[in-house]
Amino acid sequence: MPRKTDSPNIPIKHPAPSIEQAALPPKAAPISEVKASCRATLNEYWTEVRAKAEAGEIQDYLEDIDLRQAISYSLNCREKAYHYVLLTQLLAKADDPKRDCRALQEQAPVEGAFDARSIAHEVSVDFERRELDGALGSSPSPYLINSVRTPLLDANDPKRRKDTEGWRRVCQVASEVEIRQSPNFTASVFRQVLLEIYRKLGASRIKYDVPLRASLAQTLHAIRSFTAAKSGGDRPLAVTAALFETIGNRTSLFDPAIRRGKINASDESSGQVADIECVNAKGDPVLAIEVKDKTVTVSDLEEKLPATRKRGVKEVFFVSAHEKKEAEGVAKRVAKEFGAGQNLYVCGLFEIAECFLAVTGESPRRDFLIRVGEQLDKYSDTRHRLAWKKALDELSNN
Repeated sequence: MPRKTDSPNIPIKHPAPSIEQAALPPKAAPISEVKASCRATLNEYWTEVRAKAEAGEIQDYLEDIDLRQAISYSLNCREKAYHYVLLTQLLAKADDPKRDCRALQEQAPVEGAFDARSIAHEVSVDFERRELDGALGSSPSPYLINSVRTPLLDANDPKRRKDTEGWRRVCQVASEVEIRQSPNFTASVFRQVLLEIYRKLGASRIKYDVPLRASLAQTLHAIRSFTAAKSGGDRPLAVTAALFETIGNRTSLFDPAIRRGKINASDESSGQVADIECVNAKGDPVLAIEVKDKTVTVSDLEEKLPATRKRGVKEVFFVSAHEKKEAEGVAKRVAKEFGAGQNLYVCGLFEIAECFLAVTGESPRRDFLIRVGEQLDKYSDTRHRLAWKKALDELSNN
């Protein structure tokens, strides 16, 4: 007859640890596992915060105004290393609530101390390089500077620092998180940090890696991949503006400096007859371009005709980024307007880009790629600028 202890439903009991074993601190996870976990946590939080921000949900995660200001100051202060410190310390705490986010070194005199430098240099720095285009300061080893080489984030630390207010603000955020000891509060603070980084990225100039050479096929692939996602017309407008700007720069058809506004600005408010105006040396519009991310319809033509006639603009382009460029009845209306003295052209974005970029050769293609980035920097949101950077990175790697 089997003993009760032989039953598979009873968990196996391991011998109780000795007094000496019980006195030992729990064994820390290997640093490789810690970094992998932090990397996954950072990617998860950043994907969430960025998606909401790109969808227009940019409300703050914290109600405490002073704490929000402390976070914003820490990420924009003179000492760039503190930008990384705030991100890394809050990341470590969000990843494991048992960690003390004030600890800068594993030997810090607090329970929950950890190796913050390894996380910073191999997780935070890599994240900035991949996702933030150097918005934190492009430092390869921020925890090695003298002002951060101390065991603990402590506002009363006697070490002399050039940016004392930046140090105080970082310490304030970390201290508040440790006082609360609430995983939910920590998560809100970390999300606020990432939201401020997203805002900071929007104010920074993206560094577009434009290759020295780009074939026609590569250039068209970059345009297609960039404009594939829905953008409310923002991306096709940037590409079209850059294309006609390049045409003006490489020919004498019109002045190289085109006119355009932001995607959500009406033509009436901007004083333009269309999304894009190409002008002559006197500044008079000679070519109007309306950009659509849908099929061009007869109503689109009719909506634009009164303004172009009033301004005396005879040449009007309708550029569509849609697979089907024009709806039924458009060709008939174009022919009718030609008889009345108005030249209307309905073109697919990709076909007009292919024709011009093929005829002009390599140099204008690179010029065009640069100009798309310039258009985005001037008129578009962060998500579109990052998407173009990604398209160029893929182009360079292929």
